[in-house]
Amino acid sequence: MTLFGTRNSLKAQCRRSLSLIVLSLALVAGARAQVLPEAPIPFDRLRSAFPPAVVIAQGATACYRLDALLADTPARRTRGLMFVESMADDAGMLFTYPRPATLSIWMKNTLIPLDIIFADGDGNIINVVRGTPLSLESLPSARPARYVLELNAGRSEALGLDAEARLLVFGDS
Repeated sequence: MTLFGTRNSLKAQCRRSLSLIVLSLALVAGARAQVLPEAPIPFDRLRSAFPPAVVIAQGATACYRLDALLADTPARRTRGLMFVESMADDAGMLFTYPRPATLSIWMKNTLIPLDIIFADGDGNIINVVRGTPLSLESLPSARPARYVLELNAGRSEALGLDAEARLLVFGDS
């Protein structure tokens, strides 16, 4: 006998509680799965759910205007570019965070290869990594970052965006 009853009744209560927790998690996961599309979607369809941001990328030889979608809330950052099947060369997604932190991105449910550009609060590029579609590999910032800009794979090199480059962000919340 224990303080709250027999050991058998405690085990039964624990099993019931565990069953309820598992059932609740399954229902939440099922509800979330229904929210996300299962088929690829065009990038332009995201424009209704994300505010616009203009990013001027100051590369080695010139400045470039990039029309980005702003992922400035936890829900938008979670959604990101999942299930997008293509994106224009001058388009991208800018993830903003309220304060600098060591950030990590993964490509689960992302169908296109991306350059992932981490920048600090002043827009100085910290590092650029290449993301592989549908990968679970964690792609971290080299040090605390406040911005993450996702572009089509190869665009950062074509624009000369490296650790010497800078992002000027307009439309940040």
